[in-house]
Amino acid sequence: MSFAKIFELKETAKRSSKVDEKRNAISELAGLGTEAVSTLEEIRSVEVNDEIRQLCAEAIRKARGAKEANLKEPEKKTAEPEKGSK
Repeated sequence: MSFAKIFELKETAKRSSKVDEKRNAISELAGLGTEAVSTLEEIRSVEVNDEIRQLCAEAIRKARGAKEANLKEPEKKTAEPEKGSK
């Protein structure tokens, strides 16, 4: 996503007087993954509304979790012993 769009979402989340607009901007930022983490941290640090601060924290966890999930190798299945063998 372009820097301009991230900046626009950040400004909306920081400066809007409407909670719904803030929520929507934060949700969009969360969908961007790790490139939006620093922006979400900035929003969280200046926000006074506890609900929005919590939403930012969850979005940060989601963004970081998405990165970690992409880095993890798929789980290997262990072979189960055949039935009837002892």
